[in-house]
Amino acid sequence: MIYSQLFASSLVGVSLLANLSSATAAPAPIFQPIISELQSKLPSGWKLRLPAYLPSAPVQLYAYVRSSPVITQVNIATSPDCATSSQPLSCTVGGIGVISPQRKNWLPAQQKFSRVSLSRGIKGYYLTRDGGKFIFWEQEGQRYTLGAIAQGISTQDLIEIVNSAINESPISSRRR
Repeated sequence: MIYSQLFASSLVGVSLLANLSSATAAPAPIFQPIISELQSKLPSGWKLRLPAYLPSAPVQLYAYVRSSPVITQVNIATSPDCATSSQPLSCTVGGIGVISPQRKNWLPAQQKFSRVSLSRGIKGYYLTRDGGKFIFWEQEGQRYTLGAIAQGISTQDLIEIVNSAINESPISSRRR
């Protein structure tokens, strides 16, 4: 379930992922319009880390928030109305999410993962499946996942985006 929710929102793929821009001290500008919405949708105690940089893209990209009891995620889309589209999979190219800390089986079952070394000594789990590339990791009591459409993104680019998120301050819930 988590896997299909995330794949429906994998993070910036296709040939949109070409050159990483340098990191800044805040989430990438694409996320600024949705930070308040994200804070209101995150369940109490949950935190989400957004990357400071994303690869440059030949088209305008838009962020939107999805939340369920299992995962809260920020998706990247090629259309400003993708969140309300009848077929959001057709315009979503990626996503980053935080998975419920109560969920015991937070990694997709029966999958073969490769271990990857991430920033700050964090170990991640890398998975390719159904046209997507994903990295899962735990940090400060939170479980994260970042995914992208496999076309146009290298594993190294995906790791660099994850490392950017790891090094950012988390966005916290406004709920108490």
